[in-house]
Amino acid sequence: MFSACQPVQSPNAANIATVKTVLVTQEIRGPLVINVVTPTPEPVVLPDTLTICAGREPVSLYPYGEDRPTAASVLAAVYDGPIDIRPAVATFTAQAVILEKIPSLIDGDAIIQPVAAQPGDQVIDSYGRLVSLDPAVNPRIKLLPSGSQEAVEYQGGTVSLDQLSVTFKLLPGLKWSDGAPLTTSDSVYAFRLLADPATLASKYTLERTASYEALDDLRVRWTGLPGFRDSTYYMNFFAPLPEHAWSKYTAGQLLSAEESTLRPLGWGPYGITEWVKGDHITLTRNPNYFRLGQGLPKYTTLIYRYFGNDYNLSLVALLAGECDLVDQTAGMEVQSKLLLALNASGKLKTFFETGTTWKHLDFGIQPVTYDDGYDNRTSDRADFFSNERVRQAFAYCLDRRALVKDVLFDQSTIMDTYLPPKHPFFNTAAISYAYDPETGKAFLAEIGWEDIDQDGVLESNGVEGIRFNTEFAINYFAEPSAQSMQSAQILAESLERCGIRVQLEYLPAQAWEEQGPGGIIQGRRFDLAQTASPGSKIPGCQAYLGAQVPGPLGKSWMPVMAPYGEPLHFVSNWVGENTPGFYNSNYETACQAAMYLLPGQLGYKDSLLKAQEIFAEQLPVIPLYLEFKVAVTRPDFCGFMADPGSENELWNIEEFGYGTLCK
Repeated sequence: MFSACQPVQSPNAANIATVKTVLVTQEIRGPLVINVVTPTPEPVVLPDTLTICAGREPVSLYPYGEDRPTAASVLAAVYDGPIDIRPAVATFTAQAVILEKIPSLIDGDAIIQPVAAQPGDQVIDSYGRLVSLDPAVNPRIKLLPSGSQEAVEYQGGTVSLDQLSVTFKLLPGLKWSDGAPLTTSDSVYAFRLLADPATLASKYTLERTASYEALDDLRVRWTGLPGFRDSTYYMNFFAPLPEHAWSKYTAGQLLSAEESTLRPLGWGPYGITEWVKGDHITLTRNPNYFRLGQGLPKYTTLIYRYFGNDYNLSLVALLAGECDLVDQTAGMEVQSKLLLALNASGKLKTFFETGTTWKHLDFGIQPVTYDDGYDNRTSDRADFFSNERVRQAFAYCLDRRALVKDVLFDQSTIMDTYLPPKHPFFNTAAISYAYDPETGKAFLAEIGWEDIDQDGVLESNGVEGIRFNTEFAINYFAEPSAQSMQSAQILAESLERCGIRVQLEYLPAQAWEEQGPGGIIQGRRFDLAQTASPGSKIPGCQAYLGAQVPGPLGKSWMPVMAPYGEPLHFVSNWVGENTPGFYNSNYETACQAAMYLLPGQLGYKDSLLKAQEIFAEQLPVIPLYLEFKVAVTRPDFCGFMADPGSENELWNIEEFGYGTLCK
């Protein structure tokens, strides 16, 4: 049943022989050539089979395995939910799948109550960090006392903090695919497995959990650590794992056991029946699926085929009728121009899915050389960016529209804040910076930047804190990928049209991750850095809090004063998302309020809007665009619905169909 070491199979030669399409990958701005000698025939596929072609084949299907990102598309068929983001209902809004409802503070199945935290207890501080109430180990701990949004420094003894508890209720009658009942004990079992040191999956939520207990077969209660105000508390249900089948294994054994890695039991629309390594995985309809009465899933058989990184092979297989859908893992983004042309000709459907990962251009507002004093004249780098007016000028000077048009084929969205425009809490009233180089140059002139020697590059003339005739010359770091380099070139050219001299440099992946004072990005040794943030969280503002500035452990990040004259009150280390070194007291207040309030509480939305308003005005970074991935289907495919808030585009695979099943 489980064969190994088989070579990757090419699409059926007889079918491909009839597809005479020349797939040409050109320069992004070059001409596109598509030469169709003979029309694509109707696909020859069994009417009860759905075939998905993917990129890299997973090594393991264990839900807590290290290969989960690659396994996600298969696991979407084995499990259903337990919670989905369903765009047909509401974008970015969680919907219950195997739960009766999404818990909420309004309905009372989520509650906040004060609890007494004792010295030595594990709690969450005002910056959302896990700490022990021990001033000797963690000096100057900041806490939010129960019922207060004002952080105070812990002085020892007992302190009252808020504690969040959430009750989840399963649908009755759920079964595993082998017919065994699915209960809350399976969810608690999953929690215990995750807590085991042998399990290598992310433990972020687990580490902030005080208890997770089954109240009965259908109800389970999650309780957070004191001080943990989790804005996505309604997601803290641990997806069940089959205790009846897996409890004979230790957590370490489950990392390699066949039952967990090759054919994991689920409750979803399909169960795994065959895995031919290097070629395909076959699944069949689960006879115990709880939505069978709705006519789901639509197919008896589901097949995943794997073609590695050869996106052309996947595309040829789709045109030849060997696949019904090519998923995002195939890396089809590089063929975007060709796919758009094939889509326009009706030969396939192309779905460009913008997610929540967003590209941004970071300013070196507070470089590491300023840390020993805020006298910029003693630094080796001029104070280009502490004035928000300069950052705003750059936003006007950057031709982000050309970037989206020429590099992303108009399939992405320019960002204005850290939340996507489709997000229900996106602030439509926040400042938006259209490409307007004349306004940008006027802003710079107001500050004192002018082209003194008429060489096309601005020099300082009365700019506060900068020596006379200092050239506005900066470095600009980007990743060496084709898309990133093309984007950087467009943006650098538009800055040069505003009189900024730009030195582009492309850093390898390891350079972006290097921590400590030697790191260019984490070490805050850059002027501009083009980078990405993986997904926007609610509230999403915390990345640019002062506590997120990378700096020396045990030393105040800014021992004198922050850029706007406010003293800083925290200790940092060389790990943090706020690599610009941004600090603004109004932003701190707004973001802390957004982090404190939870969905269902009065003022929650207003606090999110306020934080974005200040972000758009202050611009610690300039949002560029949302990254996208590409999925491609046969032209008569239906049921595919992408949502920028969903982690997996196959979340509703049971509803996929084609041909007559779309009617």
